[in-house]
Amino acid sequence: MIRKVLPFAVLGVLVLGIVYLPTWDQGSEKVPPTEQPRVAAPELPAGHPPVASSTAPPLGADGKAVDTGTDSDLPLKASGLGSEAELEHILAGVQSAHAKEAFEEGFRLCFTTVRERRDYLRAKEMFEHALEDEPDLAAAYRGLAYAELNTTFDFPKTIALYEKAVEIDPNYGEAHYALSFMLGSTDRERGVHHFKRALELGIEDERSLKEQFYPNVE
Repeated sequence: MIRKVLPFAVLGVLVLGIVYLPTWDQGSEKVPPTEQPRVAAPELPAGHPPVASSTAPPLGADGKAVDTGTDSDLPLKASGLGSEAELEHILAGVQSAHAKEAFEEGFRLCFTTVRERRDYLRAKEMFEHALEDEPDLAAAYRGLAYAELNTTFDFPKTIALYEKAVEIDPNYGEAHYALSFMLGSTDRERGVHHFKRALELGIEDERSLKEQFYPNVE
């Protein structure tokens, strides 16, 4: 009797094992075996805005991408970091029409207030195109740095790009502020220099870096 039942019992156990065996189980979500396992992103500096998990456009009820306008229509906040005011100031100093167009597209893709429309990979391409015509465009290096951080989380490369921006333009307040932000949790001795310089150049402490990293700066 046992010999007759045993094969069926073993078969049942194998079937159950196959059904309930987790495949690339990442917590509560099951990832198909054709997908690569997901790697947790490094922790961002304190105060960094959330990084979008995808740059894909929003989908409609039919599952197709929704056309939400052209990249040149992407809205920005009125003033401050990554704003219309900053963009206008930068474009006023750009000579090449091609560089202007490429830079504006990259800038809007990085800093638009419509977060689901941000596309950091394409923004990097646009900043690189702008640099082809104007290799000393400091703002393009600042844009590349921001896009790099949001796509690769490569902190050393991001910092190097920001440093390139202030090397080209020592009075580039937004780049100094970005460096003080990046260095705040790793190298405050260097970061405080850039923070002080940013304040001297009239940059508002939008991310409360003084409170987080530089409480002794007056």
